[in-house]
Amino acid sequence: MRVFHTQWKLLFVFMIVLAAVMAYNIDDSRRVKMAEEEGHLSNLAAISADIIERRMLGADQLLQVVIESVPTWAAANAAANAAATKEKDKNRWALAKERLAQLVVLGQGAEVLLLLSPTGEILADSRDDLAGLSAAHRAYFQDARAAADSEKRIISLPFETVFNNFTFAISRQFRDREGRVVGVVAAAMDMAFIGQLLQRMRYADDVESALIHGKGMQIMAIPGNAEETGRDLAVPGSFFTRHRDSGAIDNFLVDAGAYSGQGRMMALHTMQLDGLNIDNPLVLSISRDVREALAEWRQRTLVWGMIFLAVTLLACGGLWSYQRKHRQDWETILRKQTLVDTATDGMLLLDSSGMLVDANPAFFKMVGLTSADIGRVRIDAVDIGHDYDAILERIRHLRETGAALRFETRYRHSGGNIIDVEISCCSLEEQGHALVVASSRDVTERKATEKELARLHQAVEQTPEGICITNTDGKIEYVNRAFMVSSGYSWDELVGRNPGLLSAHQTPREVYENLWATLHAGQIWAGELLNRRKSGECFTESVIISPVREDDGRITGYLAIKQDITEKKQMQHELEAYREHLEEMVANKTAELQKANASLTVANEAANQAVRAKAAFLSNMSHEIRTPMNGIIGMLHLLRRSHMDAQQRGHLAKIEQSARHLLALVNDILDLSKIDADKMLLESLPVNVPLIVANVCSIIGETVRKKGLTVVTDLDPLPSGLLGDTTRLTQVLLNYTSNAVKFTERGQITIRVRAGDSDDQSAVIRFEVEDTGIGVEQQDLERLFQAFEQADNSTTRVYQGSGLGLAINRQLAVLMGGDAGAISTLGQGSCFWFAARLARGEHDAATTASAVQSDAESRVLALHAGKRVLLVEDEPINQEISQMLLSDAGLEVDLAGNGEEAVALAASNDYALILMDMQMPIMDGLDATRLIRQQAEGKKVPIVAMTANAFAEDRERCLIAGMDDFVAKPVDPEVLFSKILEQLGDG
Repeated sequence: MRVFHTQWKLLFVFMIVLAAVMAYNIDDSRRVKMAEEEGHLSNLAAISADIIERRMLGADQLLQVVIESVPTWAAANAAANAAATKEKDKNRWALAKERLAQLVVLGQGAEVLLLLSPTGEILADSRDDLAGLSAAHRAYFQDARAAADSEKRIISLPFETVFNNFTFAISRQFRDREGRVVGVVAAAMDMAFIGQLLQRMRYADDVESALIHGKGMQIMAIPGNAEETGRDLAVPGSFFTRHRDSGAIDNFLVDAGAYSGQGRMMALHTMQLDGLNIDNPLVLSISRDVREALAEWRQRTLVWGMIFLAVTLLACGGLWSYQRKHRQDWETILRKQTLVDTATDGMLLLDSSGMLVDANPAFFKMVGLTSADIGRVRIDAVDIGHDYDAILERIRHLRETGAALRFETRYRHSGGNIIDVEISCCSLEEQGHALVVASSRDVTERKATEKELARLHQAVEQTPEGICITNTDGKIEYVNRAFMVSSGYSWDELVGRNPGLLSAHQTPREVYENLWATLHAGQIWAGELLNRRKSGECFTESVIISPVREDDGRITGYLAIKQDITEKKQMQHELEAYREHLEEMVANKTAELQKANASLTVANEAANQAVRAKAAFLSNMSHEIRTPMNGIIGMLHLLRRSHMDAQQRGHLAKIEQSARHLLALVNDILDLSKIDADKMLLESLPVNVPLIVANVCSIIGETVRKKGLTVVTDLDPLPSGLLGDTTRLTQVLLNYTSNAVKFTERGQITIRVRAGDSDDQSAVIRFEVEDTGIGVEQQDLERLFQAFEQADNSTTRVYQGSGLGLAINRQLAVLMGGDAGAISTLGQGSCFWFAARLARGEHDAATTASAVQSDAESRVLALHAGKRVLLVEDEPINQEISQMLLSDAGLEVDLAGNGEEAVALAASNDYALILMDMQMPIMDGLDATRLIRQQAEGKKVPIVAMTANAFAEDRERCLIAGMDDFVAKPVDPEVLFSKILEQLGDG
């Protein structure tokens, strides 16, 4: 087949030579045509410029006549003034007006002649309707009067006259015998004549002509309109700028696009008025579209191109016809070879000894070999999953049975990397030789994904919460180990059964009706169920059930997360009983107070103990709830970093969404509890209100774009040096905006910030969020700000929500010295507002606000890889998650299961950082920190609390114990690495 290639090469060379000759002739004819157009345009520009120069010289002569006649006219005017009466005042400068009108009629290029006083008053004009007006604001007057040289002619920029037309003027000053400026004379040019001249220059429809002031401002363009008058052409790279910078009188310029037939060619001529001292010469330009100018040339080029194409097609067709009957077999072989060469799987051919006979590019790339290795490399040098004898045995088996074989093994790349591969092979005979053809597929990523899924399954199996997945018929498809332990049933006893087998028949029927109504509506249900174990023991479960959806939105099952809260409920009952008992004690003590004042101290102490018990209970509940949530969210974060397909990522996103929804609900309940217990502490730090609004807009931005809404911000100027709690202000504003997005289907959301009463100590700032959503009935507005209330309970099913957000908003606003409320119209929208009284200090929030570090993990990896840190954590899942996060950032991690182990490791090792949990067995994190700080090395090592105890008092206890910072669980990896950067240094 080599002769075929040679024939085509010769034909190709011939066609290239022919194309080069034709291209040279075509380009030469193009240069000739361009030269013709250059001469035509340049001659037109020079001839037309000469005509305009003569008109301007004529106008200048009229100005000279006016200057010479001024003394005569002034004398006549003085005589007229001496004899003037009020009725004859209109005859002032009558001789000058008459003479100016006569001069204009001479047709020397001026349309209007003006005589102006030193103050700009028009003393006389050729039209007799401008006298008495002022031209003091006109540049032609100001520049002429200010000229140091009385002979200087001022060419003005184009301007709009009182008659609503555009013109330009030639003006000059005149002086008395003592050299004082006594007036200005000006001639407005005849623009109609200039326009006719520019129009006559257009010998083709694409021709454009223009008169340009020396400063680059366009005076007139044909074709054009009044809006183009005054257009600034003195921009970098323009025709005018290139002409002016060249210093030449005549130029012919072509822009860069002209060589592709898309630009313009232009001839420019600078008008030099011989014998006149002018400030800025005029430039005349005439241009033509290159494409139109070369239209005839392009037609000829097209004909030559068609001839060349016809010759090429005839030559190629003849050669192809000649070769057609001889290349059919070759094409078949080539197609098969192409299939092999372009296959993504590695294809290889082995002889009976395992020697590599042939392979495709994919195989060479997979193992790092080249075609030079064919016949020199045996397959056992690549396949590390089998020894040479095992490979020969497989080849013998293939030859004897003739059946295909499939198995998995591992390949070693020449660079040292190991990959997992799946092999499919069979035997064949070729010219009496026994060969093996094999296909190798890289399954490294698939096996890694399977491993990650196994780890996810392990995490779900080890979570302390019971997890149950059912189909849409309510039949159990999966339960984890915690579910089986809690219920007492085995896997076989649960799978395929309805979860109702656990029912103790003590949960009200209304609860189940609400459960299924919520799930059938596609929403998440949360509540409590009273169930019975296999042993007969009754127990109470906190249950969250959410629909499991496919990518197309279909519900294919339900996911239930259960937690045994029997002991917590019992504790609540005991606390309630204790509260009732306490109230009884207080009543008795109050009665006894009338008899003995000393009993009051005992009653107060009992009440304080109850408050402390409630605070301790809230802290314990926060820790107990956040600890498993940290495990779930942390493991989800790790899974997101692995390779998964779109469906797996979708499932993972839904689990994460449910987990974060649960965490948000817990945070709301804890916030409400802290406010009720007077445990809510507000910070007083510099506040940047515009930054808060910008951050909130960024958070809701994605949801807003998906719904097609518009967000508008309207911020008043605010007092400087505001101090407050940025986190809580953001929380309240974000709650309002999130509700606005949730309840608005079309239209816009407006965020307003208004400054209220202020003094040197504080200022009232009012925030408003207005939407065009569904609105609220007037009688329901006040209920919205009560805990667990909605305007309509049905909105919980449609829009979700716990009913806590607005209640927390109002209480936070009250804590900040303000209030919250709303106004609304059903079906038209709502406006929710809150006000806060912020302190004022010397700090400027705009300069002290710190930006959140982005991509902190990569910064830790780049700056602190290899540094040794101590992780103190007693919960196994949290140990695994935290250890993997820190290791992925390049840190070397030692692990301590309690405070006692941490003290021992800190004494014997030099750590760059210690991450310390608070609640642990044997010794808690606070005592461990105090002991570490007493050691010599422990006095300087940074210690950061990483705990589920998320109250402000917990943070205070950590700092008092000697810790440097605080990270609350569930841990946000970006926040964690930002804290690590703060302690270890960021650059």
